[in-house]
Amino acid sequence: LTQQGDRAGSIAKLREAVQLAPANPTARFNLGVLLAAEGPSPEAIEHLGAAVAAKPQDTEARRELAKLLRDSGRLEEAAREYARVVQEAPADEVARLGRAETYLRAGRYREARGLLEEDLRALPQSGLLTHGLAHLLAGSPDLSVRDGSRALELALAAWNARPAPAHGETVAMAWAELGRCEEAARWQRTAIEIAEKAGFPAGAQDGMKKALARYEGGGTCRAPGRAPGVETPG
Repeated sequence: LTQQGDRAGSIAKLREAVQLAPANPTARFNLGVLLAAEGPSPEAIEHLGAAVAAKPQDTEARRELAKLLRDSGRLEEAAREYARVVQEAPADEVARLGRAETYLRAGRYREARGLLEEDLRALPQSGLLTHGLAHLLAGSPDLSVRDGSRALELALAAWNARPAPAHGETVAMAWAELGRCEEAARWQRTAIEIAEKAGFPAGAQDGMKKALARYEGGGTCRAPGRAPGVETPG
C-alpha cells in the first residue's frame, strides 16, 4: 500500500497489526515512521517508543525516536536517546549530528561544539559531521563559539568532497565571519547558482538571497549573533 502511494491505507493496516500484536516491534516501527512523516505526533512517539522497548538493540528505531522527541521539544529525552545510539552504534554519523542539533536547540552551543569536535575525531572522514561543525563555527548564535578560520578549513573540505549548495553557503559564512565580504558574496552566488540548476524551490532560495544581500551590502557581513550571556530580543 505504501509503495502504491496509499499512505492512509497503510497506516490503517498497521494499526490493525498493532491491535493484533501490540508487542510486535516491526509493526510498531513501521507505523511510527509513517506517522512521523506527517509530523512529530504523540502517537508516532508512542509507537516508536514501544518498538524500542520491545527491541532495545534496534538503534535505527531509537534514532528515529530521538528525532521525534527532539522535534517535539522534549530535548532532554532526545539527548539521552541519541547518546544511547552513539554508545551502541559509534559509526552512526546521523545520530551524532542529531545529538549535536538537540544541544543547539537547547541553546547549549558550546556543548554542541564539544560534541561535534569529539564526533569528528571519532569519524574523521564524515562529511556530515565536517559540515555540521563548520556551520556551527561559522554562524553560532553564541559569538564566543565561533572560529572563522577553522570553519573555513572544514567548510572547504566538505565542499571539495561534495560541491552542494549547503556546503557553498557554509564556505560563504566562514568568509563572512573572517570579514571577507567579497569572498562571501562570490561563494554565496555560486551556491545559489547550483541550487537553481538543481531545481530548488524559490522559497528555499529566499534565505540564500537574503544572506547574499548582507554580504554585498558593505559594512559588517558576518551572521548575526550575540555575546555569551546576552539574550536576543524577541
